[in-house]
Amino acid sequence: MLKVCPECGRAVSEFAEMCPNCGLPVSLFDKANRLNKESSNQITFIDLGLPSGTKWASCNVGAKSAYDVGQYFAWGDSQVKTNYSWENYKFFLLMGKDWIHDIARFSKYVGNSKMGIVDAKRYLESCDDPATQLIGSFCCTPSYEQAKELHKYCQIRQLNTRGVSGYELTGPNGNQLFFINSGYMAGDKLFCPEEPHSWFNWANENHHNAGCFSFMMNVGCATMATSWPNRCYGLPIRPVLR
Repeated sequence: MLKVCPECGRAVSEFAEMCPNCGLPVSLFDKANRLNKESSNQITFIDLGLPSGTKWASCNVGAKSAYDVGQYFAWGDSQVKTNYSWENYKFFLLMGKDWIHDIARFSKYVGNSKMGIVDAKRYLESCDDPATQLIGSFCCTPSYEQAKELHKYCQIRQLNTRGVSGYELTGPNGNQLFFINSGYMAGDKLFCPEEPHSWFNWANENHHNAGCFSFMMNVGCATMATSWPNRCYGLPIRPVLR
């Protein structure tokens, strides 16, 4: 069984005496996690009454509140940028050819040799997770299953409040989340600013994209949609509590 170091976010064996990366004793992991939670005053985690017990963050990574967009991140890349392109993407190696098409090749999260260095990894590791690295080891980027559960059990409505627009989700227990309209960054341009977007924790290991979810109006009803932007695009992240 593995534990996550609260200092550096690396996976550590339960039999280890200390984190091999930063040296924090395993005996202090629980105390450090509690201190991290107490010091994280910009973000709280809300119990919506979901069957899994998942608690969702009250705002995006880097946001001061739910009514602030926060920061945009390429998938698995904690660096905030002004231009989100392949050339400055964390795992980018080079542009290759797939028949007549140019394709990006990567150094990590690769399932076949056409896409770069094969490691068969698909799910975001803590060392690459902006939520874990910037907030603490007690939280992470959500999974597809967690977002799907959010959509299944919450009531969703479009909402304009406090001078911003977005979508309000009400859980089975009546508690609420607000997702501010954020759009996403491709290069140095903002697209779809009328919709909230957030990354999932998994990538398509056989292609150049990764999963995200958004909220939108469909035939007069508010709903959640999933899509696969390029990994280098900049999207917000709405964390969940581990």
